[in-house]
Amino acid sequence: MPVNYAYSPLSEAGRQIRLLTIFPGAWSDMIECALHVVNLDDRPQYEALSYVWGDANKKIPISLDNQTFEVTENLYYALRRLRHTSSPRTMWIDAICINQRDNDEKSIQVNMMGTIYSKCQKAVMWLGEDPEVMRSVTAPSSPLLSSVAQRAFQLCRILGQGKHFNELSCFCTTGSSHELTIHPYFQDHFESLKAITYVPWWTRIWILQEMALPVQVEFAFASETCPYTVMYNFLDHNVEHREVCCSEWWGSLVEKEISIVLNDLSSILYPLLTVRYHLSRDIRLSLLDLREQFWSFEATDSRDFIYGLLGMVRDWGDVGPLVPDYNLPPSTVIREALLFRCIKQSKNLNALLGTRWLLDNMDLPSWVPDMRISQVDRVTAMTYIDIKTVLRKRFGASRLPCSKVDLISNSILRLQSLPVDTIKVVGDPMQWVGLSTRHSVIQQWMTMCGIQGWPADPPPEISIESQFWRAIINDCVPHISAEVQLRRRATQNDYYEMRTYMLAIYHGEAPAGLPYGIDHSVGLVGSVMFLTESGVVGMGPAKCQSGDEVHVLRGSKVPYILRPETPARLDGSCIRNGAEDGISVRTSRSSIHSYSVIGDGFLYGIMDGEAERNNLEGFWTVDLV
Repeated sequence: MPVNYAYSPLSEAGRQIRLLTIFPGAWSDMIECALHVVNLDDRPQYEALSYVWGDANKKIPISLDNQTFEVTENLYYALRRLRHTSSPRTMWIDAICINQRDNDEKSIQVNMMGTIYSKCQKAVMWLGEDPEVMRSVTAPSSPLLSSVAQRAFQLCRILGQGKHFNELSCFCTTGSSHELTIHPYFQDHFESLKAITYVPWWTRIWILQEMALPVQVEFAFASETCPYTVMYNFLDHNVEHREVCCSEWWGSLVEKEISIVLNDLSSILYPLLTVRYHLSRDIRLSLLDLREQFWSFEATDSRDFIYGLLGMVRDWGDVGPLVPDYNLPPSTVIREALLFRCIKQSKNLNALLGTRWLLDNMDLPSWVPDMRISQVDRVTAMTYIDIKTVLRKRFGASRLPCSKVDLISNSILRLQSLPVDTIKVVGDPMQWVGLSTRHSVIQQWMTMCGIQGWPADPPPEISIESQFWRAIINDCVPHISAEVQLRRRATQNDYYEMRTYMLAIYHGEAPAGLPYGIDHSVGLVGSVMFLTESGVVGMGPAKCQSGDEVHVLRGSKVPYILRPETPARLDGSCIRNGAEDGISVRTSRSSIHSYSVIGDGFLYGIMDGEAERNNLEGFWTVDLV
C-alpha cells in the first residue's frame, strides 16, 4: 500500500526547488535519501536524471528523510546504480523532488524544468537496467557488471571513429563478392546495441529538453556510462558514410537486420541531437516548430505532449508563453496550445496538419490532430511524420494569411474556408503491409481511375494518368542528397523512375536505390485514393468516404477533407474549364456550415493556390467541430 510522504511546501515567490541527496551505501543496502530546498538563483550544484517512470504498479520502497517512500522499479534500479559507495550524490529527480499529488506545485515546477536542466552540472540519461540483472532471482551482494552495456557502448565508439565501413574493426569483407559482413567477434556487440536501441527511454517526450538543455550529458545503461560525444560521433559518421562514400558497402551488408538496427538508432538520435544543436546556437524555435519535429514521442499524460516542449521554446511571438496548469483537462490544454499559441503566432494553419487515427477515444474536437503514435511502429511513425510534414510544407493551396480564427463554445473552430469539390468514389486504404498487398491496393486504385497500366513515356498533364502518378507520390520526390529531409516538387522526368518502381512492386520486388522508395511506401500508409464529382484524383486519410468535401482553409498549405455535420450542402460541383490549372469553384452559401475534419489531403490542380486565384471571394465561414 503506498505510503504518503509529507512534503514541506515550496515558496511560490522565489525559484525554489527540492534537491535529493542520495547517501552512500553498499550495493545491497537500503537506498537512503533526503530532500532539501534550494533556490535556483543561488546556483546550487546538482545533477539531473532523465529516465522512464515505468510501471506505476511495480514499486519498491526507499528511505526518504527517514520515511518510507515508494518509487517505480526503474527508478529504484537507477538509484542503486547511481549511488556512490563512499560519498553522497545530489540530484534532481522529478518523481521525488516534485510533490506529484499537488497539481499547483507540479504546474510551477514543470514550468521551471527548462531552467532546472539548463543549470545542472550534468544530466544522466538513464536508459535502463540490464535485463539479466532484473531477472536475477536473488539480489547479488555486489554490483553486477553489464556485458550488454559494455559491448553496446564499445560498438558505438567504434562506429563513431569516422572510418570507412570496410575499415572498421567490427566489419569484415568477403574477398570474392565484395560484401560487408559482421566480424564474428562483434556478433554479440551488435545484439547488445540492439538491446539499448529499443528501450522505452527513447520514446518519452520529456527526454527532448532533458537532453537538449544541460551543459553536459551522459548516457547510462546498467553499470556503464557513455559521454554524449560518443553518440554524436556515431550519428554523424554513420549517416555521412552510409549516404555518401560507403553507400555501396552499406548496401552489400549481409546482415540486413543489423542495418535496420543502425538505421533505427540513427533515426532516433537525429531529432534529439538536432534540437540540442539548435538550442546551443540560439536558434529561435516556436512551439509549432517543436511540435512538428517531435510528433512521434510519447507521454503518459496527454498534457505533456505540450508541456514537455515548453522548456525549449525560444519564440513565442506576440502571443506570450504558455504556462503549465495540471488542473486543466488535457483537451483544454491541447486546444489552447494549438489555437492561441500555434495558429495565432504563425498566422497559418500548419498546426492542424497531422493524423487523426486515434482521436475517437479522446475528448477532443476533430480539428485537433492526434499527438500520439499511429498503429505502425515508432520508427516508422517517425519516418511517416517527417515525410508527411515536409511534403505538406512544399505546397501552397492557400497563399493568403490566416484570417480571423475564433474558438466557439470552447471546442468549435470558426474560420474561413473555400469549398472545392465533393468526393464521389473512394478506393481501398493502404496499410503497412508487404509488397503483394501493396500492389493489389494500387491496382484497385488504377481500376477505379480507369487506368490500364504504366505508359512508357510521361502522360500529358491533366490526364487521369498524370493525376494518378502525381497523387500517389504527393507530387514530391526527395533530392539525391545526404540531407534526409530535402524534398522537391516532381517533374515529368521523375515519371520514369516512378514507373520503374511501380513495375518492380508489380513483380514482387523491392528495388534498392530508388530515391523515393521509402517515402512512397511510408507516405501512403493510412491513405486512400479518391475521385471527386468533377473527376479529379486526390489522396486523403483512410476514413474518407463518398460525400466528404474537399476544402481549402484560408492559411493552409494543403486542402482538407471535411464531412458535413449540417443538412446544408454545396450547390453543384467543381468544373474544370480546360486550362491546365484552371478550376471553377462553387461559391453558394446560405449560412454557417458545420464540419468534422477527416484530415489533410492532396487534390490535383489546387496545391499551388489555383482555387484561391480563381475565386478570392468564394470563402465561407465554417465551423469545425
